[in-house]
Amino acid sequence: SWTELTGGESIAVEGDPSLPWRHFVGDPTVVTTGSGSLLMWFIGRDPVTGSTALGRASSADGKEWSVDDQPVRLEPETVDPAPFERDGIAEPVVVRRGEVLHLWYTGRSGSRAAIGYAVAQDLAGTIFRRIGPVLEPVEPWEARAVGGPAIVMLPRFEEPGATLSLWYEAGPAGLESIGLATRLLPAR
Repeated sequence: SWTELTGGESIAVEGDPSLPWRHFVGDPTVVTTGSGSLLMWFIGRDPVTGSTALGRASSADGKEWSVDDQPVRLEPETVDPAPFERDGIAEPVVVRRGEVLHLWYTGRSGSRAAIGYAVAQDLAGTIFRRIGPVLEPVEPWEARAVGGPAIVMLPRFEEPGATLSLWYEAGPAGLESIGLATRLLPAR
């Protein structure tokens, strides 16, 4: 069974009204660095503009977190974000493969949503290079939106011939379903 920490102990990362980009925080994803420390990425949202950004925090024990003041950079940075994420990003998932961090996230543009992918070539994870959308709604049942990625590598991410399985939600509001997309990973 789970033991919930009580009082302020249960708060890992608080919203910060002095930094509009992370006034509200949510959608955490956590990986280990190999040295025992933890890295967390989360979505911060500005309550006035509704814009979202990817935040980052680090911890030695999972209880006390040091939160970066600036959002994580998704490059290439342009004046206009990628078309599929024009209205923001949400639901990040970060997976570590060796010394590379892989990020999947939901990008939103109007009533459409797609799953984006980016890579950080170091474990700092403060800059991710956008690869682009990797899953867009194309099936009739998906309607206009796919998102909420969940990632599993079978048999293991480190082994040659591993298969990446990506579960996602899709469909019109109120009639969402869960889909599965797979991809064979090249050897590193």
